[in-house]
Amino acid sequence: MAHTPWHLRHIRALLYVAFVICAVGVAMVGGMDNPEKPWVPARQLFGLWALGLLLTAMLIGPLTSVLRPFPLRGHLVLGRRAIGVACFFFAVLHAMSYTVTELSLNGVDLFISNALAEGTGWIVGLVIGAIMLTTLGVLAITSFDRMVTKVGPKRWKTIHNATYIILPLALVHALLLGADFGLHQARDVSTEPDTGALIGMFSVAAVWLALFILRRRGVTRDIQPWLARFRKPEKAS
Repeated sequence: MAHTPWHLRHIRALLYVAFVICAVGVAMVGGMDNPEKPWVPARQLFGLWALGLLLTAMLIGPLTSVLRPFPLRGHLVLGRRAIGVACFFFAVLHAMSYTVTELSLNGVDLFISNALAEGTGWIVGLVIGAIMLTTLGVLAITSFDRMVTKVGPKRWKTIHNATYIILPLALVHALLLGADFGLHQARDVSTEPDTGALIGMFSVAAVWLALFILRRRGVTRDIQPWLARFRKPEKAS
């Protein structure tokens, strides 16, 4: 470890700080976008960040396994757990932006009535969201090195295989409730749906699935010749 660069030794801590700054930035953007109801755009952005970070954390493994040697592979692998924890952090902010504001403004009875009024799809989406948030919480708590030692590598691996269930649930949750995906918008959302977000997230998910299948089949691709095209030729001495 003495010869390990400083930023690699502390990459997770640096990522945690960076994500906290990003969360503050998202909240500020929400305040500027809708001063009267800043929690509405913030809720949407927190949800997109959580889904994006989930896809990023899941993509790192198969991406760096199939495409070799992948640039900055060590940085990505070391930072993967921090990205997963950040996914849970943004998911909590996303959920709180909805539940806390709704409960504080309307109370429990009206909160339940409004949820029922949105329809069956809305209720299913909320239930899926609650299941995902609980599962992400377990994964976040067990993401630290001491927990790997405590529960054992084999059991830890089994627990974290739950990410393969979370991704399809997250996509269904986003389709049912996501304001940017346009299938069902909450009553307090006035912005137009962003089709690009829908296409982008599902495209990344499709890339992950393709790479995951290739890794399971033991397929690898040498990208060294492709990377060489982007390197500057060395000057003759």
